Amino acid sequence: MSWAAATCAERAFASRGRAVAAIDLGTNNCRLMIAKRRKSGFAVVATFSRIVRLGEGLVATGRLAEGAMDRTVDALKECAEIIARWDVASVRAVATEACRSAGNGAAFLERVRRETGLRLEVIGPAEEARLALISCSPLISRRAGRAVLFDIGGGSTEISFLEVGHDHEPELCKTISLPVGVVRVAEAHPVPFTVEAYRKVRADMAAAVREQGPRSFLAALDPANDHLIGTSGTATSLAAFHKGLKRYRRREIDGSWLGSEEIAAAAKALRSLGQEGRAETPCVGSGRADLIMPGCALLEGILEATGLRNVRVADRGLREGVVTELLAERSAARHAAAAAALSAE
Repeated sequence: MSWAAATCAERAFASRGRAVAAIDLGTNNCRLMIAKRRKSGFAVVATFSRIVRLGEGLVATGRLAEGAMDRTVDALKECAEIIARWDVASVRAVATEACRSAGNGAAFLERVRRETGLRLEVIGPAEEARLALISCSPLISRRAGRAVLFDIGGGSTEISFLEVGHDHEPELCKTISLPVGVVRVAEAHPVPFTVEAYRKVRADMAAAVREQGPRSFLAALDPANDHLIGTSGTATSLAAFHKGLKRYRRREIDGSWLGSEEIAAAAKALRSLGQEGRAETPCVGSGRADLIMPGCALLEGILEATGLRNVRVADRGLREGVVTELLAERSAARHAAAAAALSAE
């Protein structure tokens, strides 16, 4: 969002109460969302997203690289500046796989606090999955008895297995976190990402899901009605590429569907473009040119393991889950304060 747009939005929402802010720092991306409550859900008033590749080289060294930390701190400084422009009541900034696994993760968090004023909270895979489910559960089809929610990140992939009740409230059966993501795969298989590498990554992912996922759940999946929900850059980029978008438009992606055959065809087309071609492709670009093929292989591995044929694409995830909870907490606090005031009269 431009500063001019932010100023217009600030005026428009000035009378609707204080905002909340959520930061999601992953292995590949740094994302910010600022939102205010409205009658139904919330209204986003500012966002920020930048590919920082915090986990670059992490697998080889076990540590966050200086250049990666510098890029990330610069992005977080910009996040802090955007937050300062708004009347923000509460901020929750979370960090995931890269900071969880890095030997110098704690030192990096302290540097972030010192240079940006932001306090990053390192969360585990279960909390990641819970927050993603909060935002993505409305996308579960009414016909589904079960759904599988996946988030292909830079350093890990979280997969949640959901039972859908008669009231359409999903129950989390199990979450698995696999130590494989697009950045890790890309570093393990340098460009060009060959057909052989693609097949191996796909097969390894399928085997890992079958081994670690709940077997009775997987066996009971109904491909005609049950489906996957994909909240990741891989899913949204694939959907935008499939639709031939020249410019990414969230309203056309969030909640859209991709069939397994469409995913396979899009992956084949992206492979044929080569690294340079993908870098010049709208909605992929240079930031994801070397990551989209590993992402496709991981996604096809999940499809293979589950036997499901359809993916509901979610341009929502951890940030939206954090925002939803922060706004709910503020609402509960206001109601509690009002009740206390009434009882004191």
